[in-house]
Amino acid sequence: MQNISCNYNNIQNQYTYNVKIKGNYLNHNNPTFKGHAYYEFVREGFTRKTLPIQETAFFRQFSGLKFIREYAEKTFQDRDKIRILDGACSTGEESWSLAMLFDNFPKMVEITGFDLGKKAIAKAKKGVFHIYKIEPKNPSITFETLRNGEAYKDLYLAFKSVNELSTQQALCQKLFNTFFDKVPPQKEKMLFKQRISRFILEKFALNIETKSYRVKPEKADVCNFIQGDIRKLDELVKDGDVDIFLFRNALYHLMTESLSASRRLLKTEKEAEQILGNVFESIYRKLSKNGIFVLGNDETLQALDCELIQKVLSEKGFIPIFKDNKNFASVWQKTSSDLK
Repeated sequence: MQNISCNYNNIQNQYTYNVKIKGNYLNHNNPTFKGHAYYEFVREGFTRKTLPIQETAFFRQFSGLKFIREYAEKTFQDRDKIRILDGACSTGEESWSLAMLFDNFPKMVEITGFDLGKKAIAKAKKGVFHIYKIEPKNPSITFETLRNGEAYKDLYLAFKSVNELSTQQALCQKLFNTFFDKVPPQKEKMLFKQRISRFILEKFALNIETKSYRVKPEKADVCNFIQGDIRKLDELVKDGDVDIFLFRNALYHLMTESLSASRRLLKTEKEAEQILGNVFESIYRKLSKNGIFVLGNDETLQALDCELIQKVLSEKGFIPIFKDNKNFASVWQKTSSDLK
């Protein structure tokens, strides 16, 4: 074991494991080891690009989700149905978190998740999820950053007993058990290179424990998943037809030169402002009266110009109504009542 070492780096929110075996480094940024995370290749025209669907987790950034539920209960009392559109939904954990929090809501709730990744949507539709617990084999290696990362913050759902949980965690675990059944570990699809990397990591560096869960049959129709692009919302939904629109922690896809966050080159301010303006204007049209647009707390960690984001949102008719980060408002309300 003297020739084997492992370290963990967080660079621009991209997680990289460097496993050193007999002096040779295996650089590994396979999201298989990031909890609920995934990537796939997509095409824009004739160009093949990596689309990272970075960290996601059940009940991620809970305070924002809790606010959404409370806002809907107060604001949409006169409606027969609440319509939620969850953009950049990845493999579905966030959409299902919303479904769990809106369980037993006094109104009918319709939740649709969309994502640019075809394979991500296929995974979301399958309704099978894996929760990971990862520990280093060598006790001298600290993985606090890894264990505290967003993708691992929901491991308590599967790996902790009720008496170890906070009040909030106990509520989330209860909701999770209402919606999901534990199933035998499911085989994960990986490329050959990914499978080799995982084998090496598990053999020499990490203990990886996985528990798998499937959506209960009686809950399977609560969420709907479709492939879609936030830049082409007219193909997905009619104007004024959405009450709550989420696009959390994914704005970097719009504001960088590459779809891949591993090559995160910011567009010029003029370019970014135009792109954001077009997208926010489109979202504004899709929202109903008093509808809300929800961003993520981590937009500030994505090397983005959050002042520009908030400026463009204000110009397009939104006002901030919830701030979980002192420098960034994550929930914005449509101000005009022209659409119902």
